[in-house]
Amino acid sequence: MQELIVNIAPNLASKLPDFYKALGDTMLMVLWSGLISFVFGLLLGVVLTVTKPNGILENKVVYQILDKLVSLFRSIPFIILL
Repeated sequence: MQELIVNIAPNLASKLPDFYKALGDTMLMVLWSGLISFVFGLLLGVVLTVTKPNGILENKVVYQILDKLVSLFRSIPFIILL
């Protein structure tokens, strides 16, 4: 495997330990951000489902605020792509 890396990217071969460390750091950041997003998304989804009109704990104010907030953040990636 190292021979292939040396042939394709000789500059990378000298920095291989740094490359592996950076790759590990990247995977760690992706793991943490994904975990945090999952937890917040699950909480928001449960609260929105419970407080929706005709829901278990109907609360129009909480539902409308969270609904608008979620819609705002969902649109950000599409705005960036424009």
